[in-house]
Amino acid sequence: MGDPTSAPGASPFNFRSLAAEFTDGRWQFRGTVEPVTSGYPWTATIILKMLGDDDGDAGRLRITEFSLGDRKGAKYESTDDGAIRISASRTVEELAFSGFSELLPNVDQLCELGLEISGQIHQKGGV
Repeated sequence: MGDPTSAPGASPFNFRSLAAEFTDGRWQFRGTVEPVTSGYPWTATIILKMLGDDDGDAGRLRITEFSLGDRKGAKYESTDDGAIRISASRTVEELAFSGFSELLPNVDQLCELGLEISGQIHQKGGV
C-alpha cells in the first residue's frame, strides 16, 4: 500500500456543514474540516473568494475575524494576503471553524462567496 499522505489529485480533506451568509456588509462563514487519513499532522489554508456570474474568481476577500471550535492540538495564523493558515497535530481528527470577511468594498456588486480550503497531510514528524 502506498503513502496515505500523497494520493494524487484527491483532496486530503473532507468538509461538513459549510455555510455562509451575508450580514451587515460582510460574509459570515463556518464549517468543519477533517483529514481523510488520521494519525498524521496536517495544515490547511482557508481563502475567501468573490465569485462572478460564471462562478469565476472575481477577487479575494480578507478574513478579518476567525476562530476554531476546539483549539487543543491546533493553531492558526493570518497570512499577509488575508487568508488563514491552520496547523494541526496528529491527534486532531476534525476542526470546526467560523469567521467573518472584511466589509465588501461595494455592496452593490454583491456576488456569491467561494470558500477555498487547501492543504496537506504531513508524514509523521511533519508540521
